[in-house]
Amino acid sequence: MSVSRETAASFETYLAMLKDWQARFNLVSPSTLDNAYARHIDDSLQLVETLPGSQPRKIWVDMGSGAGFPGLVAAVTVPESRVHLIESRDKKCRFLEAVAAKLGIAERVTIHSVRIESMQGPKADIISARACAGLPKLLDWGLRFQGRDTLWVLPKGRRALDEIEDAEKDFSFELETLPSRTDPEARILHIRDVKRVRRPGFEARKGGRKRP
Repeated sequence: MSVSRETAASFETYLAMLKDWQARFNLVSPSTLDNAYARHIDDSLQLVETLPGSQPRKIWVDMGSGAGFPGLVAAVTVPESRVHLIESRDKKCRFLEAVAAKLGIAERVTIHSVRIESMQGPKADIISARACAGLPKLLDWGLRFQGRDTLWVLPKGRRALDEIEDAEKDFSFELETLPSRTDPEARILHIRDVKRVRRPGFEARKGGRKRP
């Protein structure tokens, strides 16, 4: 995804802050720092690239935001979005606040220093999560943010098909699987209309199902 000089400069500032804070806090895997633009910025940008042109994007909810990928990248590149970053670890929230302030996007970024399951909204146009949890857990968490036209944009690694199969035990959903531009073994999942389902032979329990 090509970006303007201003956006490129914002990403340079973001990565400089990431490396500075990484010396004090473990924000990302240290092995990714030498190639941080490709591993984090570009990997997040490709999620924005895949958004259909007709998709509303006023409210973006990013679950388990960590160091801000892809949530802060979305806030930089999708100026019409109000981005909600959900991150339970205080040190990472402080980093997110510092980056949003430095990049001049703090007015469009809301940081929730809570566990995802403790929230009850807002209803989102887009839900994202990267390297946060398996697909069944993400769907369980994210249903509280799903609205009528919500698009879930979820990057997944080489176990994507296994995670989809696991999720189908507890949920029904519309699914489009897209190739990843940054990892030939990964996939980007576009999901809509998620519903909990009761499969024959399974007993309901909190967070999923179990065999009787």
